[in-house]
Amino acid sequence: MVLLSKRLSNLLLDYAIMLTKNSIKDTILFYNRDIQLNKLFIALLTLCLMACDNRPAPSFYDVEKNFYDNKIIFNELAATFCDLGLKKNFGNNNHWFGYNIDTVEDKLRDKNLDRLLKKIGAKLITYQETESNQCSLIIDYSTRGFAGTGISYLYSYQVEHPMPFNSKEHTFEKISNLGLDMSFDKALESGWYFSFKYT
Repeated sequence: MVLLSKRLSNLLLDYAIMLTKNSIKDTILFYNRDIQLNKLFIALLTLCLMACDNRPAPSFYDVEKNFYDNKIIFNELAATFCDLGLKKNFGNNNHWFGYNIDTVEDKLRDKNLDRLLKKIGAKLITYQETESNQCSLIIDYSTRGFAGTGISYLYSYQVEHPMPFNSKEHTFEKISNLGLDMSFDKALESGWYFSFKYT
């Protein structure tokens, strides 16, 4: 943190000197170059943090297999969590709330939810009421990243506006080679989707 603060201080000092000595054009060029350097720094930091995580990232096949192996559990989670959301008796917000096994308060803990989430290998489920007053869920299966950059493997239920899936374009190899932001919602079964986000 000290290194980052020192770097930021030096950057601001350089920027101030540039403003007083050079033209606006030079200042804009300096600013644009620095934005690129900051993006590179964040990307490298993200890679370092991801490298420290010794759990392997799941393959698309693994995510889908986990769903099909545990269809009954997913449907039970949908019934249980949607019921809580539609009754508006859970959380402080009537239209959105999340349940995280690691951070939930004891008075809100639901051992059945803990059991169901653990069976599918997840810790976090989020409820959101859609524009048409329906229950929509997101289960965080695996997320890696830092400062807005990363990869998310999610299970989504009753997605109101799914991002189309293209089997030719949406392979992990193509997505990671392009390095562009990309997301999709691949329909599974019974209103469930495999949702992937690469930013």
